[in-house]
Amino acid sequence: MTDRACHSHYHSVEPPPRGVHLQDPRRFTLERADPVRHGQTVRMLIDRMYSWRGLTPVGSHHGPHHNHHRTTLVTSSADEVFGTITVGIDSPAGLQADPLYRHELDAFRQRGRLLCEITGLAVDSPVQAKEALGGLFHLAYIQARLIDKADDVVIEVNPRHAPFYQRLLGFGQIGPLRHCQRVNAPAVLLHLAISHMDDHIARFGGTSPKHTRTLYPYFFSLAEQAVLLAQMQQAAN
Repeated sequence: MTDRACHSHYHSVEPPPRGVHLQDPRRFTLERADPVRHGQTVRMLIDRMYSWRGLTPVGSHHGPHHNHHRTTLVTSSADEVFGTITVGIDSPAGLQADPLYRHELDAFRQRGRLLCEITGLAVDSPVQAKEALGGLFHLAYIQARLIDKADDVVIEVNPRHAPFYQRLLGFGQIGPLRHCQRVNAPAVLLHLAISHMDDHIARFGGTSPKHTRTLYPYFFSLAEQAVLLAQMQQAAN
């Protein structure tokens, strides 16, 4: 049995092949959010965690999404959602970061790079927080990179939180300090070439945290990733 803390949970999918186990006695679940089943819970989780950090989400942007350009993922235990993240893929409608950082984003678009962005990240777990974050970010990676073929990921964050993403995932700052109206707080724009995630997942996914001080050991192994990708693709059909 794997020592990973997360297991996949999709409706009408075949069990993993022998030798790849995605279950653990701690048992929390990763899945695409269902707007009906998870909608209110996701909004309440984001409101609670953002308010705790002194942020004020404005409008309906922080509800769960599942369409051609935005996918919300959740992690839960005993049907209680305690983590969520949304992946947005660039489209003619643009990204949520465009109002503040269109110049910076257009520089990538002009080079033919497909952008994605992370929004609505919230985790309320006093234990297994790194496992939950690793699982959520890995599913976000599978959606953005392996399914939607994105090249780069960006995220608007409060400058107080930027070191977390820089230290644990490898992001770098590309946008200056500005005021984000969506959460009524200062923000900076961070960027990561997803090829960096390719390399670090291959090297560290599913390994011991002693090998690196990043979040990548809490991602899944490449064998588990292949199972998750197949499940996500089948669930989307």
